[in-house]
Amino acid sequence: MHASRMVGPKRHATVGRQHDWDGPKEVIIVRALLSKPALRSGALATAALILVAGCGSSGSRPVPTTASSVPASTTTSTTVPGEQSSGPRTVLSPIGVNVHTQPSKAAPVVGTAAPGTVLTVLGFTPGSPGWYHVKGQTHTGWISAEASLSAPGEYQDYASSAFSALYPATWTTTAKPPATVNFAGSASRFSVVTAATVSKLSKAPAGYGQIDSRTIVVCGVTSNLVTFQKAGAAAGSGPYASHVLLPVDKTHALGFYAQLSDDTDQLQLFESFLYSATFPSPQCEG
Repeated sequence: MHASRMVGPKRHATVGRQHDWDGPKEVIIVRALLSKPALRSGALATAALILVAGCGSSGSRPVPTTASSVPASTTTSTTVPGEQSSGPRTVLSPIGVNVHTQPSKAAPVVGTAAPGTVLTVLGFTPGSPGWYHVKGQTHTGWISAEASLSAPGEYQDYASSAFSALYPATWTTTAKPPATVNFAGSASRFSVVTAATVSKLSKAPAGYGQIDSRTIVVCGVTSNLVTFQKAGAAAGSGPYASHVLLPVDKTHALGFYAQLSDDTDQLQLFESFLYSATFPSPQCEG
């Protein structure tokens, strides 16, 4: 069973309403602010489900607790083409994701899987968007299959004073202080660039034409995920490029860029990277 994540500097403080939370109860997960830029390093540590008690009143903070045993699920998982049915899956959401006793928002919540937690997928139940049957260190349950909440595979954490994000465990990262950080895999490369304003960030890459643009929300900030294709390339063939430009505050902006071999799986990987990102801004922290 995979239940580990890389250990290192804590990520930016993020306070928000828990994804997929039912009723008036709220979860607040606080991630400490960084004291200096650094990569996560050191030994492997166990990534367990963080179990939280429901709030007794508005504004109260939940306290980690031990849950009572949960009856075994009677729901049958099915194999659906294109959906993960086994193997590791990493929590992306900066505020974690609820784990239910059944594949339903109405089902009791047994605990919360913290961002970066690697869960073992046991099966998938179709729906809108569907549910993954998962196993953590101490409990088994169901998490929403919404793409912004988790992704297949194991991820590690990059953290700096400018931003934090999860990226595939097999990738490498290099920094070009003070403005650029690169993340490289076998089929794609991501870069994050800091600037004073969005207008200072580069837009369309040279030699590429725009083929798509859609709205995306990254840690509370709404922007556009814009995709480009190399000029002269045949329909459905790469290379591709994509970017999201985010205003952080009046004097800071972040540009997330990707060089992609395809506009399907690799673009989805870039989206997973974006969904995990946090940075010090009122929208992201509040």
